[in-house]
Amino acid sequence: MFKAVFTFEAKKLLIKRNVVLFFVIFLILSAFSREGINEYKTILDNREPFLETEKGKVSQYLNYTQYGTRGVRLLLIPGPLSVIFNDLAVYRGLVANVDTGDGLYIYNNFKGKDLFAGPGGFMDFSGFMLLIS
Repeated sequence: MFKAVFTFEAKKLLIKRNVVLFFVIFLILSAFSREGINEYKTILDNREPFLETEKGKVSQYLNYTQYGTRGVRLLLIPGPLSVIFNDLAVYRGLVANVDTGDGLYIYNNFKGKDLFAGPGGFMDFSGFMLLIS
């Protein structure tokens, strides 16, 4: 009984139109993923020059007072799961300055429409999955 129902449903699912549609959606999602992977690799490559610059600055500090007044900059490295989002360009600009001052330094404006780099801000892997679901 189970085998008959399973083969009937499998025949219904494996019609040519469904296979072609699945293949097209797979190609589109793989293109979005490839773009996200390239952006992520760019962020990881830019990490090394940032670390070298900060090591050079910190090596010039003589005491802890200089650490407190000048501070240390930290770079946000996104997680590997962020490759499904197309907004990785936002992560390139997220740098924090840690010091003993009570001021908040925001280098980039990420309010409202400035968060998205350009038109089609939701057309990435996750946006496409939301669109077809």
